Amino acid sequence: MLRGVSGGQKRRVTAGEFIVTPSKIKLFDAVTNGLDSATAYDIIRTMKLFSTTLQTTGVLSLLQVLLVHLIIINYILLLFVNP
Repeated sequence: MLRGVSGGQKRRVTAGEFIVTPSKIKLFDAVTNGLDSATAYDIIRTMKLFSTTLQTTGVLSLLQVLLVHLIIINYILLLFVNP
């Protein structure tokens, strides 16, 4: 029986692909959705490290963010919709 790739593994691969593309601005839409908080933290931290090292800009849209995730981000724009 062959095992498929999990949703978390797909997200990590997608984040890795975006990180290594040669562009000055990288857009990440809901890249941490469905991941546990430790993995989400690692992805955000890695994105910041690569952005700093490669002198690029990373734009992330995150849902259900923990305070520990926000601490490592330089600039934050909060959007809130009240139904």
